Amino acid sequence: MQTKPMTFRIKVAADRNLSDPADFARFIIDTTNKQVARHGTVDADDRAEFQVACDAFNYWRITLRFCQDNGVATIEHPFLDQIIERVCAKRQYDADDFASALEATRDRVRHPYGLQPLEAAFERAKVRPIKLMDQSVCRSRACSEIAGIALQLQQCEGERPIFLPVEQLRRLLRLRKLVVSGAVRRLMKCGILESVNAAYSRGKAREFRFVGRLGRDFEFANSEAGDGSPSS
Repeated sequence: MQTKPMTFRIKVAADRNLSDPADFARFIIDTTNKQVARHGTVDADDRAEFQVACDAFNYWRITLRFCQDNGVATIEHPFLDQIIERVCAKRQYDADDFASALEATRDRVRHPYGLQPLEAAFERAKVRPIKLMDQSVCRSRACSEIAGIALQLQQCEGERPIFLPVEQLRRLLRLRKLVVSGAVRRLMKCGILESVNAAYSRGKAREFRFVGRLGRDFEFANSEAGDGSPSS
C-alpha cells in the first residue's frame, strides 16, 4: 500500500502556496536562481559556490517558516528530510556535501522566509507567551506582549542590542503609540529591559537589551516552553 505523501501548507506570496516537499524544493531553487542571477558571478566555480550557499541558506529560512507556521518544534522532521532529498536530486548535489553546506550555514539564519525580524519575533512570542512577575506590570497586556517580543529578538541577536520601534509595535499589537512607549518605559523601570544608548537623540532608533531572568522576572505561560531566557 502506497504511503500518502505528507503535506504542510505555507503561503510565501499572494499567489503562491507551498504544500508538499517538491513545492518547497522548487521554491528554494527558484529563490536561489534569482539571487545567483542578481549576483552576476561569471566564474563557474564561484557561481557554483554561491549557488550551494544560497540553496542551504534558503532551506534554513524556509525551515524556520515551516516550523513556525505548522507548530513544529524541531528541525528533525521527515518532511524536511524530503525537501533536502528533492533539492539534491534537482541540483545533482552529493547528499553528504549538501549536508555539510547545511551545517555550515545553520547558525547564520536568524529569521524565517518572508518575515521581518520584528514580525518573526511577534509570531514566536504568540506561540511562547510569557507572564511577567513584577506586580507593577504583571497584569499589563501591553507590557507582557512587548516583553515577549523583546525576549524573542534577544534570543536571535545574542549579545547584540535589539530595536523596539514604537510605530511597528503599535501596528503589530494594535495599540496606541503612547501605550507602547509607556509600556517600554515601565519594562525598563522594573529591570526587564535596559537602554543601551544612554545618549539617545530624537530621530535615532533606540537600542535595548532584554535582561529579564526566567523565574525571577518572568515565566512562560505554557510550561512546555522550557528555558528560553538569554539571561538565565
